Amino acid sequence: MAIKVVAFDVYDTLARWPEGRVEPIEVQRLLGRFGVEMSYQAYEAARQGVMFFDGAKRPIEGWIDFLALTFAKMGAKVSVDLIASVAAMYESRNRMEVFADALGAVEAVKGAGLVACAFTTLPRFMFQRGGEALLARLDHYFDAAATGYAKGHPQFYARVT
Repeated sequence: MAIKVVAFDVYDTLARWPEGRVEPIEVQRLLGRFGVEMSYQAYEAARQGVMFFDGAKRPIEGWIDFLALTFAKMGAKVSVDLIASVAAMYESRNRMEVFADALGAVEAVKGAGLVACAFTTLPRFMFQRGGEALLARLDHYFDAAATGYAKGHPQFYARVT
């Protein structure tokens, strides 16, 4: 059988999060200054839950959407203004950094007449900032919303084949 498709993982294959990205403890401290008590470990668990469970139900459209789902999963009452402040932190500091050889690798795949796609848990919006040029060259971006399953689940791969 001839190879027709090359699939890339996104995180630590095509791109990485930058140094100085937002850490869960920062979110805990910021919310605490506004009277919202939470554990950064619970925040991280809820964040993962949103990526793996909520992301499989529908596309997550941006940081505000993502954070609103995260805080709701925690049962935390966070004002829209405070969610917007946390989202601004993420937007300014969590821009994906594409590896120097990633674009060339995707271009080589396309140049060979093959289909280039990405398989990832990361909602598309997380890769759009910093990964724009790469996204434009990929034929498909398969995240949980595209398949209805989180990456790693056998049905994730069954849906894209």
